[in-house]
Amino acid sequence: TIIAGRVFAADDTDTDDTAAAQDRYAWGLVLTQPLYTGGRASAAYRGQQHLEASVRLQVELTGRALTVAAAQAYYRVLGAAAAVDIGETAIGLARRQLERATRRVELGEAVLNDQLRAEVTLRGLEAELAGARSTLAQAREEVRRLSGLELVASPAVPPPLPQVAG
Repeated sequence: TIIAGRVFAADDTDTDDTAAAQDRYAWGLVLTQPLYTGGRASAAYRGQQHLEASVRLQVELTGRALTVAAAQAYYRVLGAAAAVDIGETAIGLARRQLERATRRVELGEAVLNDQLRAEVTLRGLEAELAGARSTLAQAREEVRRLSGLELVASPAVPPPLPQVAG
């Protein structure tokens, strides 16, 4: 602890006590610095530096996790779009098969069971296509939520990413 001070007084020959009281000035400074703290201050400083580094790394990790989540969502969109395309193609084929089975039943070449089987197959594929479209809509919404961007009608497969060292 350091204490410093100075007092200035007016000339003592002055007989007026109030004037002498007005001419008095004082100032002081008190500074306290412990000489030894057992390393608490430096340990607290180092701890704060480590905490700041940890927070910086957590921010970087969160950014990378968000990037990976957005990439996964984009690839889910690609997969769902491919499933919709495949489903539409399968429905086209099933419709042609149903038309052929209907003609064969009308001509007497096949039994009604063949036509019903083709119709059941077509309805099942239509239900699967509805599910694939729903999955595609959900995947598109997830990409929009993660990236803030709307996707084009038919997204393309992006070029491969460069290799990351480390």
